Amino acid sequence: MEPTLFHRILHSVLPRRLKKVISLARSIETHSQIAVYGSQRMCRKCGAITARSKPLCLECGELLPAV
Repeated sequence: MEPTLFHRILHSVLPRRLKKVISLARSIETHSQIAVYGSQRMCRKCGAITARSKPLCLECGELLPAV
């Protein structure tokens, strides 16, 4: 029996759309993890990583530029 047009569309379009949705979900998950690290900054004097909310470097006490 010959597959109908509906079956051909179902078997070709659905898997591609599903792959796109899965890819998008993984992309969103990755970007949310990167955003967590974006809340840090580096001291220009000693190179230490300090939270963006702190006005001074935790290692050397240097004033960090306002962001």
